[in-house]
Amino acid sequence: MFYSLKKIIQFSLPTLLSLFLLTGCVTTGQPSYSYDLEVDRLFTPPPTLLKNHTYYYRGSPVEPDAIIAIDNKFSMMSKVWSKVEISQKTVDDWAFWFDTYTGWWNCPYRGVRLFAPDGRQVGVGYSKWTFSVIKMTGQNDIVVYPPQALRACRRQEEINDR
Repeated sequence: MFYSLKKIIQFSLPTLLSLFLLTGCVTTGQPSYSYDLEVDRLFTPPPTLLKNHTYYYRGSPVEPDAIIAIDNKFSMMSKVWSKVEISQKTVDDWAFWFDTYTGWWNCPYRGVRLFAPDGRQVGVGYSKWTFSVIKMTGQNDIVVYPPQALRACRRQEEINDR
């Protein structure tokens, strides 16, 4: 009896601590993004170039996997997002790519509003993946974590890479 109780405690304690740490790290109080059809329309033909925003992309500069437009009230340093000098031609080219994307039906490109943990909107994004976390590193300094592919979308990416 004593031996089995000791084993249960040895197994349960690390499991409970791991769950506590994991949930403590991912909860921010406010969601980081909200899907929005109006944002979808910004990136579909004819696309709208947002003034006073700095654009970043992930993936190919010609066929990006994700785009974010961050309000110039905020600054962002990133090693995972590539900053782009935006022009109407660039957003037109991106919109063409998004409009002709033939990925799986459950991995469509979707527009989101991006929010800081304090609830302020920091920009918008467009991706076939799910946005995750936005952190504040200063009063108006942010870090936007890269969007993550859900299970079916990861499978689609494996097929696309062949």
